Amino acid sequence: MTLLNLKEICKRRVLDEMVRRVHSAEGYIAMIVDDRTLRVLSACCRVSDILEEGVTVVENIRKKRQPLPKLDAIYFIAPEQPSIDALLKDFAHEKKPQYKNVHLFFSSKISKESGIMERIAGDPRLLPRIKSFVEFNFNFIAYEQRVFHFDTPGALRTLFPLQKPEVLHDICDKILSVCGSLSERPYVRYCKSSLPVCEQLAKLASAKMMAFFKNVPTRQNRATLLIVDRSVDCAAPFMHEYSYQALMYDLLDVPVCEVNQKALQAAPSAAAGSGSKKKDPPKPGERRDSMEDLEAGDSGEPKRMDDCLEYEVETSAQKTEKKTAVFGEHDELWVRFRHKHISEVSQQVTEEIKNLVRSNAAAKVQMGQKVTVEAVRSLPKYQELLAKYWMHVAMTERCFKRIDERRIRDIGFLEHDLATGVDRDGAAVSPTKLLTALGTVLSDPNVKPEDKLRLVMLYFTQMDGIKEEDRRKVMEAARFDTSTQSMILQFLRMNLHRAYDPPESAKAPSGKHQHRADKERIKYFKQRVKNAQYEHTRFEPALKEVIERCASNSLDKVRYPYVEEPGATTTAGPIKAAAAPKAIAAAGGMGATKEKGKATQWDWGHDAPAPVEEERERVIVFVLGGVCMSEMRCAYEVSAAKNVDVVIGSTSIITSRHIFDLCADDGRL
Repeated sequence: MTLLNLKEICKRRVLDEMVRRVHSAEGYIAMIVDDRTLRVLSACCRVSDILEEGVTVVENIRKKRQPLPKLDAIYFIAPEQPSIDALLKDFAHEKKPQYKNVHLFFSSKISKESGIMERIAGDPRLLPRIKSFVEFNFNFIAYEQRVFHFDTPGALRTLFPLQKPEVLHDICDKILSVCGSLSERPYVRYCKSSLPVCEQLAKLASAKMMAFFKNVPTRQNRATLLIVDRSVDCAAPFMHEYSYQALMYDLLDVPVCEVNQKALQAAPSAAAGSGSKKKDPPKPGERRDSMEDLEAGDSGEPKRMDDCLEYEVETSAQKTEKKTAVFGEHDELWVRFRHKHISEVSQQVTEEIKNLVRSNAAAKVQMGQKVTVEAVRSLPKYQELLAKYWMHVAMTERCFKRIDERRIRDIGFLEHDLATGVDRDGAAVSPTKLLTALGTVLSDPNVKPEDKLRLVMLYFTQMDGIKEEDRRKVMEAARFDTSTQSMILQFLRMNLHRAYDPPESAKAPSGKHQHRADKERIKYFKQRVKNAQYEHTRFEPALKEVIERCASNSLDKVRYPYVEEPGATTTAGPIKAAAAPKAIAAAGGMGATKEKGKATQWDWGHDAPAPVEEERERVIVFVLGGVCMSEMRCAYEVSAAKNVDVVIGSTSIITSRHIFDLCADDGRL
């Protein structure tokens, strides 16, 4: 069975509906992107993917570029004024144009209020050169096979409380872009709470979908779009998760949803062909076949590229060598290991290295033994694979080192007690006991301030009935400075921890100091104590159980209502999955082509996606305010366990550090 892969779907859209569509008619072409579409494009395509399709150069519109007046150019840009300014500038001189003709592909819909259409139509030097004008509607980051985000880490602050209504419209348009890329017009559900944003977004999305997919047939089994917000689980961002990906990004501070703006401004162009020099083949673990050169700049400051980590290793000559680890789905080892417990990864990597050295004929070459020609030929592949393994050895070793340095195992017991309301024996833990244990850790000078802060945030968000005076005493016991205390209060003012109260029957008398988890959640954690393979895995994000119930159609319809109930009459009738791509291509799809005097027509491109052998149920989960890596792991696990395709996305991927920075006085994010 072909499993859903969002990155591949997006890559196919770019190649089939944009690049091949233009290249097949025009021969060799140039491709121009802006900062926003560069991040979108680089998430699903490598440079080689683009260049192999007849694109000779990929350049950033903000940079000074060599004129190529004999080549046509694809402009994949956001409908924003700085990009439009740069586009018009490229053709400011009629006799010295930057390119011959232009194929415009906009990452999202052009608003009438922007005036962009009028600016383009009113430029006599550009207008005659436009051969394609497409609202491509691809404006999200396809981060992993089952994960997407909108690259807006500041959304948590702007959504709670909602400062500008247009923020929801922007998020909604990007959700439509995701659904359209998946050929889905889903039923929309949302989590009903005291915070209004989920319901507002759900109703907005449902209304816009009716117009967006008006003439587009749906799959026979329409997906479910479940919209929740960060209040669904306030514990998850502050927990130390022990799966490889989450732990490493946490303890080793691997950047995610970050961008060095100064580096972007000084970035040179990445080109191939047209006299540009080809690069040497990439070394194992080095991201050279990517779009990063478009972002690299000599800004005088160290770069922090998303999903990259510089580290040092000691060579056989006892010299220190700097390397860069790149984490992504180009590494098959990463895909296999990322959701496993760090102890399993360490053990498995070591065993596989031993087996590789023992069984591989190429290993004998390095040991000086007599070997065949085939063994010599396989040596480069062997060395590349071995280098990948050793990179993961280095990462696991660094994780274990940080765990020991920061005494994560010791404070982990208290973390899980606070997050679950039960201790390691499965017994309900009293608020008094929790407060005493917390006081002991906060007074320990050997515990890092950041880890104290995470414990305090867990206590404030997971416990009910905390008086202002007691909250102040806890912060003083931790010796937090004024700015840190202000940051904590800023987060608490969002009221995320108060949005989901337990049922009336489970509530305690008002003001009682107790754990916020309801009886069902406490029961769930008690059961996990019995089944957990590792002691520090008692906690599981609340979103996992929500997704499981949604996938099995047992999710509470009162707390998670539909905007439009399944079975209601729709504009377009269902069709079989294998027939859907052709029908959608005939009816119209994501790429919108505008002609003068005609309405917008949607065009999926020339080549329909490959037929699906068996139609699986789909659940698209969207988390307003940021999704944690532990929750991303849950999407994969539910997909495997329930035989459904779960795709999870958010405004950004979020960590505890993101929250602390965002809630700081200067609002750094």
